[in-house]
Amino acid sequence: MKQLSLQLKKLLNEVRIEKHTIEYDSFDLHAFQDILFQNKKIAKVYQDGSKTYPQFAELHQDVYDALYKYVPQKVPDQSIDYNYLLNSQVMDAVIGSPKYKELRHLTKLDKVHATIGTEILGEQVKDLVKELQEKFEEAMKDAIEAAEQAQQAEQAQGNRDGEEGGQDGEGQEMSGSEQITVEEAQKRLEEAMSSLKDVVDKKAKRQVNKMMDMAVSETKETSDLISNWGLEQDPSFSKTGYQEKMKLLEELRGSQKLREIAKLAGRYKRLAINTMRTKIKKGVESLYDITQGNNIGRLIPSEAVKLKHPAMRTLFKKSYLEETLLQYEYAGTHKKSRGPIIACIDSSGSMSGAPEIWAKSVALGLLEVARAQKRPMYVIHFDAGFKDRLHTNSFPKGHQYNISEVLDLAQYFAGGGTLFEPPLELSRDKISNGSEYSKSDIIFITDGCSAVREAWLEDFMHWKKKQNVQIFSILMDVGYNTDAPLKLFSDSITRLKSLRNKDADAVAQMIFTQV
Repeated sequence: MKQLSLQLKKLLNEVRIEKHTIEYDSFDLHAFQDILFQNKKIAKVYQDGSKTYPQFAELHQDVYDALYKYVPQKVPDQSIDYNYLLNSQVMDAVIGSPKYKELRHLTKLDKVHATIGTEILGEQVKDLVKELQEKFEEAMKDAIEAAEQAQQAEQAQGNRDGEEGGQDGEGQEMSGSEQITVEEAQKRLEEAMSSLKDVVDKKAKRQVNKMMDMAVSETKETSDLISNWGLEQDPSFSKTGYQEKMKLLEELRGSQKLREIAKLAGRYKRLAINTMRTKIKKGVESLYDITQGNNIGRLIPSEAVKLKHPAMRTLFKKSYLEETLLQYEYAGTHKKSRGPIIACIDSSGSMSGAPEIWAKSVALGLLEVARAQKRPMYVIHFDAGFKDRLHTNSFPKGHQYNISEVLDLAQYFAGGGTLFEPPLELSRDKISNGSEYSKSDIIFITDGCSAVREAWLEDFMHWKKKQNVQIFSILMDVGYNTDAPLKLFSDSITRLKSLRNKDADAVAQMIFTQV
């Protein structure tokens, strides 16, 4: 009887004192309060949730702690206040979700990523508990009534057992309709608590899994944004405060254009670095034959496909050891380039949309090459404006990564018409003035055409030959563009007829190879 009495006391909230379901300390409380003070989104969810569900404040911190803490520890249900058992059930569903470990990989001890995860989960959990609150209260009412009746039944049983010496125990027992045995009351209590658990098991787990998918997706995208924009390389970003970091990330996350550029630029940065690492020392080369060997970087596609088939994998290994794999053979066509890079990017109205995003992504890939090789890079955005009015971005040799300048490169767009002479003239000035750009090659990206004056062209080509400058032009061809003006001053012209991944990536790689 004593054992049952202790159990009932626990069930009746006499030792249920914890309101949080994730163990915490004063540092955790302060850290979350600091986020509430600095993050308007989370603060609004916190306030709105607390208005409709009084226990939301503790649940909100539980969500953050479950994402941020190094080793989150769950408080046993036996120690949790009855009123907060719904929080416990929801957190069980969160922690038990298949996506929880994946999310934790991004958020553990990372304030920024934990904040992003909490923004998503907090909003979703707020709506979930609002929906479950009524059912929870009904289940809790049954549980408490059952616990009280069990205790009363226990007391009545004790009184009956203690009746001696003429004591009749009148008034000690419950009335006929209320009188139940301890076993019956305990059974009812267990059923009520089981019903409480079913409230979450049946309704919440499915929704929590969807929440976790959203949280993982958004947090991973933020992580990719940080990586693709090179923020981990920016000393100013690592040193800046939490609020400034979140403000910048909000700008990146809130712009569809920047999100698309970041996604493509991330791929092109990796492509640029890989191309740089595998580039043949003798310089830029062009394909002229197929031969045998074991150079993985030169394999023809049909050989590479063998690696995906278990039966062909052994044959591939044999051919690799014997150096009989079919691979491309190249011949040198251009000088080895390790000098400065000047990129002229068409910013006319017709470049708006996918062409602009591709051109900016290529420019960011080139910037990654320049940064890695400590080469200066100069970007000229041209339209129909005069030379002294063109928008430019300068990245000096050994430049520190500056996200504001990089974002300016990505965001700037003039619109209007197209003139070729001003950006080429500005490039000439940059190369001729004895600066660090004196040995630059020029990447010229456009989707249009422009008249070029004969007298100006003659003078420009004379200078170009004297300086040994090469101009690699990319014509974004939508079906009607002519390359006649580009032929007048370009060493090579590549037509980009499609922005589909395969075609666009091939042209991007060619550009990275040329520089």
